[in-house]
Amino acid sequence: DHAGNTEVSIMLATRPDITKQPQPNDSKKAVDFSWDKTIISVTPDGEIDSHSKWVASSEIGEELIKVYSENLIAKIRALIASA
Repeated sequence: DHAGNTEVSIMLATRPDITKQPQPNDSKKAVDFSWDKTIISVTPDGEIDSHSKWVASSEIGEELIKVYSENLIAKIRALIASA
């Protein structure tokens, strides 16, 4: 996503001082995006997220960071092992 639940959650986990916590009743539309067009031509507010509601939180962000970090470490180890 772009400016959707994933990115907002990561920002809430890492920089809550500069991140607005979306409220569940804040407007949000589901936007599927194939990346073959510019973001602004599809969604003027820049949000790309297939989920129709806000479910962002710092807890979700922390879990995402953990998963991304573990996946990155595993990929680096696989690259080193195959070198």
